[in-house]
This record gives sequence, structure tokens and C-alpha cells, in this order.
Amino acid sequence: MLTLGIMAFLLLVVVEIWALNRLSTFGEQITRFEKTSNDLQLENQILQNRIASLSSLREIQNRSLLLGFRAVHLVDYFKPSDVASAK
Repeated sequence: MLTLGIMAFLLLVVVEIWALNRLSTFGEQITRFEKTSNDLQLENQILQNRIASLSSLREIQNRSLLLGFRAVHLVDYFKPSDVASAK
């Protein structure tokens, strides 16, 4: 009877050690996930800032000038009779 009690006690000790080991492993994983999440949030903010700066009107104007686009000063309009589908 005494040996059965000792075996049960030892089994409970082993289960407790296993449970504590699993909890510490999960804690490390949670810490790693939180760090990854923070890193991704920071990268996302940096990318959003870059998108905002590249899509600003001044940046678009500068890039269009580099690509050879110029402001239009004289606009030619077609009359409906000049269009092939109107005939």
C-alpha cells in the first residue's frame, strides 16, 4: 500500500515537471510570436509611409517630368463628324 502511494506521488511529480516544461516552452513561443508581430507592425508602418510619400502629388509630378510628360497648353478636340464611328 505504501509503495502504491509512493508510485502515485512520483507519477504526479513527473506529470507536474512535464506540465511546467510545456508551459515554459509555450511561453518562449508566445514571446517569439509577439516579437515577430511587433517587427511586422513596424515594417507595415514603414511601408505605409513609403506608399504615402511615393503617391504624393509632388512625387508624381517629379516622376512624370522625368518620364517626359509635360503640361498641355493647347488642346485639340475632335468634332463628332471627324470620328470614324460617327459616319
